Amino acid sequence: MRGSSYIKLPKAIKDKKAMINLENEDQQCFKWCVTRALNPVDKNSERITELLREESKIPNWGDMEYPVKLREIDKFEKLNPRISINVFGYEGKVSPLRISKLQREITINLLLIHDERETHYCLIKNMSRLLRSQVTKHTESAVFCLR
Repeated sequence: MRGSSYIKLPKAIKDKKAMINLENEDQQCFKWCVTRALNPVDKNSERITELLREESKIPNWGDMEYPVKLREIDKFEKLNPRISINVFGYEGKVSPLRISKLQREITINLLLIHDERETHYCLIKNMSRLLRSQVTKHTESAVFCLR
């Protein structure tokens, strides 16, 4: 599996307001999600601005091929020793696709969604909001062990 260009979020996920779905027109959704996670903004976080393009020069992307396959994320983690990446999938419920073996200063959680033609990485900004309804009907914030 690999991420590609923009796909709208399923309504069930969008309504949770737990995601940032970057509106990329290229095959680099992984790059934009990681860059946004490292450089959060309060407004229009889904937009790929000139500032975000500049900020994307800071992580070491090495010779990453886009769209990024799940197994290629290990290369990114080796090039960026402060960052670990977890990836989840969605098929009616959220489930882990890749949990990093590394405990790092910065952990980024991504959701890999798909339609009939493509797949797309989205940034998870609130794991509690995203997962809570899968395990409880309570509305309080919850902490999840991703392992």
